[in-house]
Amino acid sequence: IMRKFVFTLFIISLMVLASCGKDHQVKSHVKQFMSEQMVLPDYDIISWSDLDSTSHVKDSILNVMHAEAIKTKTVKAGTKYQPQTDNLNMISVKYAVNKDTMTSTFYLDDKLTGIVGVKSTR
Repeated sequence: IMRKFVFTLFIISLMVLASCGKDHQVKSHVKQFMSEQMVLPDYDIISWSDLDSTSHVKDSILNVMHAEAIKTKTVKAGTKYQPQTDNLNMISVKYAVNKDTMTSTFYLDDKLTGIVGVKSTR
């Protein structure tokens, strides 16, 4: 019985560590994208949503999202995105710029290697 308990505890610990690593990886990609590709002066991150997934964001939606991000000057012209995959991961970030509070949702490919699209709201 003790062996089963220790083994179960070990498995749970591995799962927690794996999810922490994934969370850190996603936040790192988002922070890098915000600093390199977005038109932001100084900003302070207020909160993060949980990482979620979707299969509803297709090419046409991403094309509109990319065009809107340039039009609203959310991203710099010529921003390069990670290629799209069928299933995407997404995370929202609430942040402060001067006295404005903004929220951006970042879409990442299924392997969490980079940003596929971004949608911002005030």
